[in-house]
Amino acid sequence: MEPYQRIMVTGGSGRLGSFVVDELLPDYQVTVLDLSPPKQGVAFIEADIEVRASLAEAFTGIDAVIQLAALDMGVDAEEDRFFRVNVQGLWNVLEFAESAGVRRTVVCSSVSALNISRRHPPRYLPVDVDHPARPVHAYGISKLAGEVVAEAFSRRSAMEVFCLRPAFIVRDPAVHGLATLIAEADGTRPPTPAADPAWEPQRKERPGSRSFVSPGDTARCFRAALEAEVPEFDIFHVVAADTYSALDTIEVVRREFGNDPEIRAPGLYATDPRASIYDIAHTRDVLGWQPRERWSDVLARVISGK
Repeated sequence: MEPYQRIMVTGGSGRLGSFVVDELLPDYQVTVLDLSPPKQGVAFIEADIEVRASLAEAFTGIDAVIQLAALDMGVDAEEDRFFRVNVQGLWNVLEFAESAGVRRTVVCSSVSALNISRRHPPRYLPVDVDHPARPVHAYGISKLAGEVVAEAFSRRSAMEVFCLRPAFIVRDPAVHGLATLIAEADGTRPPTPAADPAWEPQRKERPGSRSFVSPGDTARCFRAALEAEVPEFDIFHVVAADTYSALDTIEVVRREFGNDPEIRAPGLYATDPRASIYDIAHTRDVLGWQPRERWSDVLARVISGK
C-alpha cells in the first residue's frame, strides 16, 4: 500500500484536533478544515461540514481524512442539531471525500454510542465493540448513526472507512475538578487541590464508569489508524488502561450500575484491579496502539505543573 502523505483533519483547530495535528507533524502534509484556523499554521480551509457547497473542492488531492468535526456532548444545543452535524455533516464529508478519490477516512465516534449507564449497565466486562448499543441521548444516538453511515460508505466505495470510539478525553485543566468530583462520589480523599467552582454543577451528575483517555494517547491512536493495515470496516475503542477512580473497577460497576456483569477476562481485573471497563485488546491487536498514560500519570503531571 502506497503510504498516505496529504492528510485532511476536519475539526483540526479543536481541542482534540490540535493534538492530532501535532502528532502528524512534521511527517505528513496536513491540511485543517474548520471554522477557524489552527494554531500550527498549516494549510487551512475554512468550511462548515453542514454546508455542502463549502466542501465541494476541499478534498481534492487529499490521500486520507481524519474526521473530527462534530458537535460534542457538552454543547448546549437543540437535540436535532446533533443529527445535522454528527450524521448529515459526516455524510457530507464522506461523500465529498469519496468523490475526490480519498483512500481512507478515520471517523471519530465515541463510547457514548454504547450508553453504558445505570439504566443500561454492562452485560459483561470488559465491554468490547460488539456489546449491545442502547443510546438514549441525542449525542450518543448521533454517534451510533454515524457509525452506520461510515460502514455504508466503506461498503459502497473503494475508500476505506472505520471508526474510533474514544472515552472521555480528559484535558489537564479539567483534572482538578474531575479528581475532586470522583473522590466525593467514591468516598475517598481528593488527590489534587480543591476543584474549580465551575465544576459545582457537575456534582449532581453520576460519574459513571470513570473511563477516560488522554488527548495525547487519543492523537497517537488516530495516527496509528492512518498507518495500520485494516482489511475492512471496523470499530476500535480508545480508552486508558485504567480508570480515574481510587476504587477497584468491579466495585465501581456495582456502585454505579447496580449489577454484577459476567467477567469474561478475570485475569485482567486480577492483575490490574482498576482496569477499564472497556476492552482495548482489539485496538492493540489491529492498530498496534496501547495507551501510555494511566490516571496516576495524568495526576502527577498536573500536580507538578509540567
